[in-house]
Amino acid sequence: MPRNSLFPAYVALAGVCFLWGTTYLAIKIGVEYVPGFIFAGIRNILAGALTCAFFLLTGKGKISKEVFWILFKRGILLIVIGNAMVHWAEQYISSGLAAIMAAMVPLWMAAFSVLLFKSVRLNRLMIIGLILGFVGIVAIFSDSLDEFANPKYTVGIIAMVAASMGWALGSVYSSLKKIDVNPIYGAGVQMLTAGIISIFIGLGIGERMNPLEMPMNGLWAVLYLAIIGSIVTYNAYMYALSKLSPTRVSIYAYINPVVAVLLGWLILDEKLNLLIGISIMITLLGVYLVNKGFSTKLIKKQASSEEPMSATDTV
Repeated sequence: MPRNSLFPAYVALAGVCFLWGTTYLAIKIGVEYVPGFIFAGIRNILAGALTCAFFLLTGKGKISKEVFWILFKRGILLIVIGNAMVHWAEQYISSGLAAIMAAMVPLWMAAFSVLLFKSVRLNRLMIIGLILGFVGIVAIFSDSLDEFANPKYTVGIIAMVAASMGWALGSVYSSLKKIDVNPIYGAGVQMLTAGIISIFIGLGIGERMNPLEMPMNGLWAVLYLAIIGSIVTYNAYMYALSKLSPTRVSIYAYINPVVAVLLGWLILDEKLNLLIGISIMITLLGVYLVNKGFSTKLIKKQASSEEPMSATDTV
């Protein structure tokens, strides 16, 4: 394959690295005007409906009941817990901190793969990575211990832990439950169904929002996240993954938090100092080592597979 033919894939990957990092800022801005679960629901319903409509209109949207229910379960884990919970958490914590905690997904994936599914065993790289990731997060929180006096901050942290665990569990479940469906259409079904559920959860916990009264800043945040954050960037991610190795594409997971932290600092005046910067680097190094050890185990386990899943692959 000519070297130049990979240029569009690298452009797509660069877009994923930056654009997915900006979504944490967009969420933080949006939840100032729209309650968390309702905000996530509107965003995912819009993105899911547009995606599903395209496939249905082109006659490529038929799936069996069995496939639908697998997609439904993925949607609960990945989008209701793993995505909508981030929107809810960012009502109480900074966008940068949310991004850093989301970057720990590979650590949870390794834990679930070892403890629940017995599909991977810990190796030296994974153990070192887990320790470094834990040390990095503790160091980050050591600079904000006084914030735990605020119950809402603590709830936001717990929500982000749940979100990271949900995304990780959904990713592991997706890798074990293979289905024959276009991944973009599958994501559309997940977003649409999970978006509806997110709306009902929001209403159930007392969130209220009249879409017709949504402020312009809230509307722009919803549109940005639905179109740029979900449809455009997800397609760019899938394109990059089809042309480049999963390990190379997984670099986005280490750049997203840095983008999110810098944007939060520049635009929203969120806290950033030398300790936080060093702690982020330690955390991401730990995530990298876990991902590398995780991927090596999967490659050995799935030697017959053409593209084994990396711990930072998303669905």
